[in-house]
Amino acid sequence: MKRQNARLPADSKHGFGGSEIDRSKPLTFRLNGLSYEAFAGDTVLSAVLAAGVDSAGRHNADAIALESACAPALAHARRAKGAVPMPMDMVPASAGLDLVTLGPRLNPLPQRGLVARLASLVADRHSLAHRLDDPRSVDGRGSGPS
Repeated sequence: MKRQNARLPADSKHGFGGSEIDRSKPLTFRLNGLSYEAFAGDTVLSAVLAAGVDSAGRHNADAIALESACAPALAHARRAKGAVPMPMDMVPASAGLDLVTLGPRLNPLPQRGLVARLASLVADRHSLAHRLDDPRSVDGRGSGPS
């Protein structure tokens, strides 16, 4: 399934065309088991937003916008337990990164392998699917992938 491309054109007249990215240097990274395309100069947050992900998750029944002020922290997928959280808008996208978002999730992340691949086919590609009504999402107890 191809992700929606929400990236603005480079020649946008309003100046929001991504002057900090190098469109001649594409790359791919993984977040929560899904692959994302990016360019050199992107942050993980800018690449995920450009892929059409617009929600950090839900607070009760309401979708909460994904933005730098409301974005889950990141950790390397293989070292998530006990990892130092990294802000999504400060992590440069780089080829081969394999990251997970930290904090309570609406649905647990599937393990690697076939189960993860099958789950990615039905994933909500517009949300990071975090439970933002869970107190652990703001008090630091949600420090690992759930």
